Amino acid sequence: MADRIRKINVQTSEVHLVVKTGDQLPSGAALWGMTVSANGTIYAADMAENVVYKIYEDGRVNGAVVGKLNTPGDVVSSGLYGSGGNSARLRAVNGIAVDSSDNIYVADSTNHKVKRLSPSGRCQTLAGTGLPGDSCNDNGLLAELNLPYGVAVDAAGIVYVCDGGNHKVKKIWPNGKVTLMAGATGGGFANGNGALAKFSSPSGLCVSKSRKIFVADEGNYRVRQIDENGNVITLAGFSQGNVDAVGNLARFSQIYDICVDNSGVIWVLDWGNHSIRKVLDNGKVSTFMPWKDTIGLGASCIAADNSGFLYILERNV
Repeated sequence: MADRIRKINVQTSEVHLVVKTGDQLPSGAALWGMTVSANGTIYAADMAENVVYKIYEDGRVNGAVVGKLNTPGDVVSSGLYGSGGNSARLRAVNGIAVDSSDNIYVADSTNHKVKRLSPSGRCQTLAGTGLPGDSCNDNGLLAELNLPYGVAVDAAGIVYVCDGGNHKVKKIWPNGKVTLMAGATGGGFANGNGALAKFSSPSGLCVSKSRKIFVADEGNYRVRQIDENGNVITLAGFSQGNVDAVGNLARFSQIYDICVDNSGVIWVLDWGNHSIRKVLDNGKVSTFMPWKDTIGLGASCIAADNSGFLYILERNV
């Protein structure tokens, strides 16, 4: 059994293995989050070893760029990779994003924080006190999160996070302020603006070039869209199932992750249906390809680069 990262050519559907655990990566790794930078470098979050890896296109691994193998904790640091950068500590890290300047953002889940690692190796907390809670604040270090999961960052440096335990999407501004983007306490389902909207265990999110936020609303079997003003609509999905259609006629099952490519196409990892689904901005859903291994498992994370390739993170196959 091993975790694998595979690369898919969207035009030809050709699939290539990039790396797997037990080779370049530790055999005990449990990869959970993944993102791809503008130059094709992959960053993968290892929930078991509590580190983040840097993986090149040819499968070479640049060790643990954040954290120390099998050493959970909650420590920020300042310094270069291999010194201060590796003295940082994470706990159950999962969601991960990278910006155009190669700053890495991670959902440090059971520390209830979002952290950032700069290219120079400085690791700092952007939001979260370290204790589970639900509050916004002008000072991100005083804001409270509860099991943050997916993270994304836009061209302006604004970070978006699925605050999974609170069923909300929050926004971390470059000045450190944390605000509610959308979602109501207790969760549920509702379209609307800001706190009038409801999500159920949102697991993944991404941001398009036009700054629309797309959310994998796992508990509601829907793909949701949030505009810059916090207005939430349902782009596709209604109840659990497997149907290619438009809008609320489409059906998903266990949407684990979501990404958007440069052309604005939304890619959904429908784990429950063992498939990669394609969603257009008009809500039209189609099945791009099945994704199921010989023992019936699927993938947990999906990402897109700037060159027309998708990346899939397989768990325990």
